[in-house]
Amino acid sequence: MTKKRAGILVLKVGILAAMLTYLFGKSAIDFDRVGAALLDPWSLAANAVLLSIILVFISARWSVLARAQNISLSVGRSIQVQMISSFFSMFLSGSVAADVVKACYVALDNPARKTGAAVSVVADRVMSCFTLLVFGGAVFLLSPQLVSAKPELVLLQRVVLAGVLISCVGLLAFLLVLPRRRLALLHAWSARVPALGGIASALESYQGAPRALLAAFGLSLGSLLTSVALYYIQGRILGVSLPFTAYLFLVPASILVNYLAFVPFGIGVGQVAFFHLFTLMGGDAREGATLCTVFQAYLVLFHLAGAVLFVRDRKPPQQADVGKQLRAG
Repeated sequence: MTKKRAGILVLKVGILAAMLTYLFGKSAIDFDRVGAALLDPWSLAANAVLLSIILVFISARWSVLARAQNISLSVGRSIQVQMISSFFSMFLSGSVAADVVKACYVALDNPARKTGAAVSVVADRVMSCFTLLVFGGAVFLLSPQLVSAKPELVLLQRVVLAGVLISCVGLLAFLLVLPRRRLALLHAWSARVPALGGIASALESYQGAPRALLAAFGLSLGSLLTSVALYYIQGRILGVSLPFTAYLFLVPASILVNYLAFVPFGIGVGQVAFFHLFTLMGGDAREGATLCTVFQAYLVLFHLAGAVLFVRDRKPPQQADVGKQLRAG
C-alpha cells in the first residue's frame, strides 16, 4: 500500500469514527426502528422497486452521454458497470472510486476511445450535480416560505441560486460561444500534452449534441424525483411526520453529501447531515438520522449484487485489468 492510499484510508476511518462517535453520543439512531424497517415487506418492496428505477435512470443517462462520444455502451451494460462500480465504492473512496471503476470498464470495452470514456464519466457526474443545483434552485424559488420561516437557509439559498446562475451561463457559453473557437486553446496545447487534444475532441462531441445533453438532464431529473419519492415513502413507513415538500430540500442535500463524503454511501456523514437538517425543517432529529440509516442499509444490500455481476462479467480478462488499475491508483 502506497503512502497516498494509506493516508486516504486513515482519513476515511478518521471521518467515519468521528461521525459515529458523535451519533452514538447523541443517541441519534433508533436501531430498533432500523431493524423493523429492514424486515418490513412494504419497505423492502418500495426500496427494491424504486432503487431499480433509479438505477435504470442513471444508467440510461450515462449511456446517452457515452453514445454522444461514439462509445458503445448499452443501457444494459451501463447497469452492469454501475452495479460493479457501486460495489467497489463500498471498499474504496466513495463516489470518486465508483467513477474510476466506471471509467476503467468503459475504456477497456472501447480501447480506441479511452479519453472519450473518461470524459463521459466526468460529464455524467457534472450532469448529476447540475441537476441537483437546478432542482434546489427551483425549490427555493417556488417555496419562498421555506426561507422566510428558516433564516438559517438564507445563505444556502444565495449559494444555490448563484451556483445555478453560474452553471447556466457556463453551459450556454459551452454550447454557443466555445464552438466558434473550437476549444482552440486545448488543441494548441495538445502538441505538448497529447491527451488535451483528445479531451478537446470529446468536449466538442457534446457541443454538437444538445439533444443528448437535454435527454441526460431529463433522465437525471427522473432519478432525483424517484429518490425523493423513495425517501418520502420510507419516511411514511417509519412514521416520520415531515411533509412531502420537506423532502424536496432534504434529498438533494443527502445526494450532495454522498458525492462529497470520502466514505462509502456517505455513512456517518449522511446521518449527521440528516440529524441537523431534520431539526432545521422542524422534524425530529433522531428520525432524520434513523431514516438515513435505513436508506443506506438498503443501498448497501442493493449494491451487493455488483459482486455477482463482477464475477459473472462476460469478459473475464477485464476483471484482472480493472483490479490492476485500482491497485495502481
